[in-house]
Amino acid sequence: MRIGLASDVHGRWNTLVSWVRAQQIDVVAVAGDLDAGSKFPFPVYYAFGNLDDRREYEEWEVGGHLENLFGMGDYEVAEIGGLKWMFVGCAFDTRIGPGKVPSPPPSLPKVDAIVTHEAPIRTGPFPPHPIIEALVRQVQPRWCFSGHRHMVGHGTVGSTECVALGTDPSGWAILHVETMSLILPPILTGGLW
Repeated sequence: MRIGLASDVHGRWNTLVSWVRAQQIDVVAVAGDLDAGSKFPFPVYYAFGNLDDRREYEEWEVGGHLENLFGMGDYEVAEIGGLKWMFVGCAFDTRIGPGKVPSPPPSLPKVDAIVTHEAPIRTGPFPPHPIIEALVRQVQPRWCFSGHRHMVGHGTVGSTECVALGTDPSGWAILHVETMSLILPPILTGGLW
């Protein structure tokens, strides 16, 4: 199984679909800012970003306008490719303010990967988000994938490999589940898809 890791799609469905087809990806995890809903020919799990309105998603879901699209709640865990994935957003929510990351619950499960809109590592001039950095230190997954800053980055928090994803395929990654190997974004490696 090949899991595509993308972020900040901002409604550019055709770009995402083209990349998935070209790379023969089975399922996609998006680190926020997918923007609104659509019908996809493959499963898409995503953390809500600061531009993703949870209420709009719920309206699309109730209206039957979503197909293969799963907006994950904060700290919600899904099994994808036999691995446990935790999702944490920083969605637009007028009750707590735009772009706020909610505090984690008192106990957290062990997971293989965290997908979050905010980064646990420095991305360009932006420092790590303190809640997400603490989350990664506490849970210690194998990987953490983030978005939001529209800048690609790579680093570690403890033993966790962290990848800040970009806004297009040159900044997205692929995980081969069978070999547990991660293909980093081409913009980091100087390669091409």
